[in-house]
Amino acid sequence: NRFIGASIFFFIVTYAQIFFFRISFTLYRKELSESCIRFSSKFIFIFLKFSPIFYCINSLFIICFYIYILIFS
Repeated sequence: NRFIGASIFFFIVTYAQIFFFRISFTLYRKELSESCIRFSSKFIFIFLKFSPIFYCINSLFIICFYIYILIFS
């Protein structure tokens, strides 16, 4: 039962990350093409620069969560 919950949680987190990254990337491309608001494109560019770090941290958290469930189930 816990394992099912963990897998559902894992899929939700993964899909949320993909969705968020896609939104940020499309916004970044829009801002590049229009180049009307400089600040927002700059912010999204910074986010895209640092998103791999956030992704790694999140992945590590998911791995730890999985290990915890495998040990305590």
